[in-house]
Amino acid sequence: MKQLAGAEAGMTVAVVSDNRTYDTMHHACMVLHGNEIDFIALHYPTVLQREMKRLPSIYHSVLAQADICLTMFTEAAPNTHFRTQVVGAAMQSGCKVLHMPGIDSEIVSMCADAEYADVGRRVVHYAELLTLGREVEIHTRDTSGKTHKLECLIEERIGHPDGCPIDFGEVMNFPTGEAYIAPIEDSATGTIALNGSIPSHVLEDEAYVLRFENGVLQFPKNPPSEMPLRGLLETISQAAALDEGRSAILGEFGLGCNSSFERLTGREIVDEKALGTAHIGVGDNEALGGKNCNARVHLDLVFYPDRILIDGVAVSLDY
Repeated sequence: MKQLAGAEAGMTVAVVSDNRTYDTMHHACMVLHGNEIDFIALHYPTVLQREMKRLPSIYHSVLAQADICLTMFTEAAPNTHFRTQVVGAAMQSGCKVLHMPGIDSEIVSMCADAEYADVGRRVVHYAELLTLGREVEIHTRDTSGKTHKLECLIEERIGHPDGCPIDFGEVMNFPTGEAYIAPIEDSATGTIALNGSIPSHVLEDEAYVLRFENGVLQFPKNPPSEMPLRGLLETISQAAALDEGRSAILGEFGLGCNSSFERLTGREIVDEKALGTAHIGVGDNEALGGKNCNARVHLDLVFYPDRILIDGVAVSLDY
């Protein structure tokens, strides 16, 4: 918090948690108290998050008094809308937001010794390449050795360096360490082989091939029998049926920049940051600078790319 959000004595931090992240929230509050930083703790049960249609007014009142907001939430697709609303309200209130979906003590310990100077150098470099670019080509390879190419447009969108110290009104994921951009929503076309991880599952000796047309994930006519691919597609399909297809739109492309993660875990918030990986996100991208808002999910799908090209120029993946 000191390195990335400039937390110091005399500031006020709003800590928002739920029933599954209470222990981590409790530890964070004790650390804040020990550093003479005031805090306000808000607790909102996960079962109510998914039913929320309007953010309770107490959140706006609390966030208006805070300098920093820690959003310690359970990482669950049905709760995406609630998380997005809290983050948006915190940014509008001028808070520095450290967004922590899925956070727990294990994740904190994994990234406690990260070299944030190196992380910051990488995220700035890649974010600048994305900001200046017009088109991205993603080349991947499946387990049979077949190559796949997915193309998307990024012109006039801004690349975000998630890993540098943030200012008031800005948001950063924690763990941190990615450069990301919101592609033009109807532009993604082609196929991609996921060979890293999907939510709750590491892909070992397997790769899942997905196809996009005009920005939209194409669901196979005959659902795959193997789990967890079938479960992933069902989650996206069910959400898309309830939000006019928004959950099936490719909403993000990102590059991992954090060398402290030595293995993939099946946890989105960790795996998408691992150095040497890249990821796409399907669903909501409003907070990323896109126009696909009110989608019911945002799911990050991680892969090890063969090549990434921006405007035809290969990007070094070990910068």
